[in-house]
Amino acid sequence: MHFIAFDMSLKESAEQYVDRWLMDDFFPDTRKQVTEWWASGMYEEIISRLSGRNRLAFGTAGLRARMGAGFDRMNALTVLQTSQGLVEFIAAAEISKQKKSSMPPKPTVIIGFDGRYTISISSKTKLPVFCLVG
Repeated sequence: MHFIAFDMSLKESAEQYVDRWLMDDFFPDTRKQVTEWWASGMYEEIISRLSGRNRLAFGTAGLRARMGAGFDRMNALTVLQTSQGLVEFIAAAEISKQKKSSMPPKPTVIIGFDGRYTISISSKTKLPVFCLVG
């Protein structure tokens, strides 16, 4: 996680967060939202949502948050990053099991979704992450 230095102006800090977000985010709706914040001079909103200080947490109910741009919201980038973390966790657990067993592991991941209008973003974002790992 990267935090911007405190000696920068609010605008300079916000600009760095916008640049970093736009470099990682590939989804048009959230990119548009962030560029609109920048164009409107919403620097405090940018810092609040893009600094990473208020990241979503994966809990017993999975990820739950409002849809929108930012690390504290559900969007393609936060789903992608969470999926990558889950893959790494599963891989580490399987390596640990391998050391205790002579049987090769066969982990299975099921990706589902409900009827929310942008939920297919979630499943379409997760699938490539899991497929790349195998």
